[in-house]
Formats: sequence, C-alpha cells, structure tokens
Amino acid sequence: MTEMRRPNRTPPGAAGRPRRPGEPARPAARESSRRPAPKKTQTPLWMWLALIVSPIVLILLLLTVPKSEPEKPVQKVEVKDPNVKIKALEAQVPKFKAAFQEVMDLTRKEDPSAAQKRQTLVDGIEKWQSEWDEIFEPKRVDGRLPPELKAYEVTRSQVNTLRSDIIRTGGF
Repeated sequence: MTEMRRPNRTPPGAAGRPRRPGEPARPAARESSRRPAPKKTQTPLWMWLALIVSPIVLILLLLTVPKSEPEKPVQKVEVKDPNVKIKALEAQVPKFKAAFQEVMDLTRKEDPSAAQKRQTLVDGIEKWQSEWDEIFEPKRVDGRLPPELKAYEVTRSQVNTLRSDIIRTGGF
C-alpha cells in the first residue's frame, strides 16, 4: 500500500537521501519522470525546392503574360527638313573631288580600270544632281533661285564642273 510520509524525512529513492547498504542504485526521481524531448523533424527536400522554384516561376509568368492594354505606337508626323538632305549632299562633294583625282591619276597611267571608275563616278554625280534638283527645282522662280538660296548654286556649279571635266577626259 501506500507509505505514509513522515515529516522531515526524505522518501525512499529520493535524490537527497543516502543509500542504505544493499539497496539498488536508482536514477534520480526527476530524471526518470522527464520525457525525452521530441526529435525535430527535418524539412523535406520538396519543400525547399518549392520555396526556391515558386518565386522564379511566378516572376517568369509575370514577365510572359501580355499586358492587358497593348501599347499603341504613337505615330509621329515626320517633317522632312530639307537642310538635312542638303548637308548630306554637300558632304558628298569632297568625295567626288577625291574620286575625280583618282580617276585622273589612273587615266594618266593608262590603267584599264580607269574607264569603269570614270563611269561609276559619272553615274554617282548624275544621281547626286537629280537629288539636288528635286530639292531646289520647286523653289525656282522664273528659272532662278531666290536671293536667300543663291549660295547653294556654288555647290551645284562645283559638281557641274567635275562632271564636265570627267566627261572630257573620257573621250568621245
């Protein structure tokens, strides 16, 4: 049955009580009554993969889903500035002069490729003149350019001189 406790006596098998001879050694009462701490379970591998892959998939989906409202391209009205085209044409004049000098050197050396280069230069000059005339012919009044555009005649006259000189060197 149950033992009655006496005051100021430690119960048998208690930690503080001395052991009697022949009494078996017992673990402390507190230690035997404690439950072992539950073992912590590791997070499964699929959970780690889901935590890493899911944000990447979400970002890719957001980038590939088309926007609800497609952007309409703004149509810009192109204002053709004749000065841009004129400057581009004027920049070709020094190239024509350099090509003319090259053709003249080849002609003096009686190089057979001179005739072909001469024809290429003449074709380039004629194309240049047609582009130049597209810009300035509509601005002519009674066959003459207005006073504010007279300075452009200098460029055209240089190209005309090059064309006539290259044609004269080619023979008839």
